[in-house]
Amino acid sequence: MSYAKGTKKHMSLAGVEQEYTYLGQGHFNTVWKGADGLVYYVGRPSREGNDMSKDVFQWAHREGLPEYENLGFASDDYHDNRRVYRSPCYTPINAKDNPKHWEIVKALSNIWEEERRDLGNELRWQGGQFNAAFHGLDLCQRFANACKEDARVPESISETVQELVYVSSNIGTDAFFEFKKSAFAVDENDTLVFRDVVFQATAVR
Repeated sequence: MSYAKGTKKHMSLAGVEQEYTYLGQGHFNTVWKGADGLVYYVGRPSREGNDMSKDVFQWAHREGLPEYENLGFASDDYHDNRRVYRSPCYTPINAKDNPKHWEIVKALSNIWEEERRDLGNELRWQGGQFNAAFHGLDLCQRFANACKEDARVPESISETVQELVYVSSNIGTDAFFEFKKSAFAVDENDTLVFRDVVFQATAVR
């Protein structure tokens, strides 16, 4: 069932009963904001399995990485395998309100694409080709190293990227990053948050 953005619905998600406001949906989740001010990500059953990439952040201990709490399944229904995650309500960024952060995000995106191109070229020279299922984590690690050497990336952000790659390694070789605007936000301290950057490449059909 699809909803219009802003639709309000009283329901229980993983045992948390309250009024929810529909925010939208991504490839893996529908997203709701609870009356408690927190954001709830509900797995979309139309996809194979659930997006488990948010679980890796339980190993994260650095500002700039999101806090996700795995609440379990959406309901007690045996056939309902929609997993629910809860996070603080981060504020999305944009070029007008967050110009400094916006420039950093653009730099990160450019570095990622440069490293992706260079790795692809290297693999072709070796007679192979880039496959995110096998080379995703390698690309993430190359990206982190490149960020350390790039003057456009502040040291604090580079260190956050290093931690991001570390926790993403728990996914496996198919860990992958996506640098769309909606993947970034700021917290209450105006810290740039990598809110929804990592995913499993093999989970995308």
